Amino acid sequence: TIFGFCSNITSAQKSTQVINLTKVEISPDQVALSFYKWYLGEIYLKSPLSHPSAVDNPDVWLTKDSVYQIMPKSQFDKLKQTGFFSNDFYRNQLVIYNACNVQLRKVKPADVEKCGCFPVDFVKNNDCDFLSYYDWIGGQGENINKVRVFRKETIGNLSKITVELSADKTIYSHPQVILIKENGRWKIFRINLRY
Repeated sequence: TIFGFCSNITSAQKSTQVINLTKVEISPDQVALSFYKWYLGEIYLKSPLSHPSAVDNPDVWLTKDSVYQIMPKSQFDKLKQTGFFSNDFYRNQLVIYNACNVQLRKVKPADVEKCGCFPVDFVKNNDCDFLSYYDWIGGQGENINKVRVFRKETIGNLSKITVELSADKTIYSHPQVILIKENGRWKIFRINLRY
């Protein structure tokens, strides 16, 4: 039912300021707004895209078998500390990461070393594109500094909150935050970028 709803509605603890979502009941739009305020204030642009924080994107390592692979443990550990994300979010991310891993296996370490590029630069399709931009905002470092709830729709234990992100007075993107109720609390299931 989660997947049907999502298609129907539009087929790190770095700081102690992160809201403890388990102590107080808050609405799905408040969760989405709190997430983006935390992310923009504590995480976004605090490290360069070429060396993102473990919250923005997972690590990509060269394994002992000389194959590039995504290693999500550090990212997942930090995201779990925030309390914003559902268990299904992590399962969904693994599906996305596994598709990228298939492509990363084809990348030759010698080519990456020769050009000094990032392994994703050698991926021939878009399965690893999320490693080249800020996945929850889009772009590559624009000065996004404002967020507001643009639209909200809740049906039972599922909700879609569209937020509007702005760079000063210029509207930048409209991420759609899909949330589900997990153990009585609203948690992020997925974030879809919209421009």
